[in-house]
Amino acid sequence: MKKILLLSVAFVFVTAPLMLAQVDPFKSDPLPEGFDPFDPEGKKQAKKAPAKEFKVSQANSTPANKKLFLELWQALTKPSLTEKSVKMTFTITQAVGKEAGGMHRYLCGDQAVILKDGDLLEDASVTAWVNPAGVYDFTTVLGATRRVALYKEAVAIADENAPTQEEFVAMLKNGQTFKVLTINSKGCPKCFGDGELGAMSKNAPCQDCGGSGEAVVNWLLKW
Repeated sequence: MKKILLLSVAFVFVTAPLMLAQVDPFKSDPLPEGFDPFDPEGKKQAKKAPAKEFKVSQANSTPANKKLFLELWQALTKPSLTEKSVKMTFTITQAVGKEAGGMHRYLCGDQAVILKDGDLLEDASVTAWVNPAGVYDFTTVLGATRRVALYKEAVAIADENAPTQEEFVAMLKNGQTFKVLTINSKGCPKCFGDGELGAMSKNAPCQDCGGSGEAVVNWLLKW
């Protein structure tokens, strides 16, 4: 009996180090690239919405199409959004000064933003569509130099090189296409900003916004 016990104890002491070497409870596999621990299933990741086609040849077919054509034409000749435009919320820390074109620059913690509104006070919160505008360097009250990301509100600016409506229609008839980005202030009208179509559609991603729920609509204009 003693021999059996001794052999059992010896077996445990010999195999235990091997077992410990194979299983490390403190070691984990590397996370996949782009993994978000707060969104492990990737449901909140914005997806680029597919382009919606609009045939200008049907612009006068209904009052709704005529109105849409005018909106798209205005967005084409006075562009404001780009592929990098994002909707962000800023909390004002300090008003810095005026910019060209009647714009105003503000510090917002670790960011800076240029906005149309020049009457924003400290701690005010503002949400706007903005475009990345590089960086902003400034000196703190203690004399230290800081650099933060800079954003500029998306404002419609007339394109001097834009064709006239007649030239635009002629180019479309010749086979050219144009891409235009517009903002829907109510969010995606099909999924109401949820990105999904609900239980009736088995929570399928909304095809109109690509599952993002965003209010930016990507249009493809053709004849």
